[in-house]
Amino acid sequence: MAHEISSPDSILLFISFKMEKVNKIYTISVNLNIIFLIITDPICILLKPT
Repeated sequence: MAHEISSPDSILLFISFKMEKVNKIYTISVNLNIIFLIITDPICILLKPT
């Protein structure tokens, strides 16, 4: 079992799995940022004295 963990294949699998999770979290945060901008932009325009 120990030799399996240190094999390059499983290390690569582990890294790609980690990267996939990080990628998903990053994508979600970017999407939330875009939604936040879409929501706050009109509010800022409305509140801005012309």
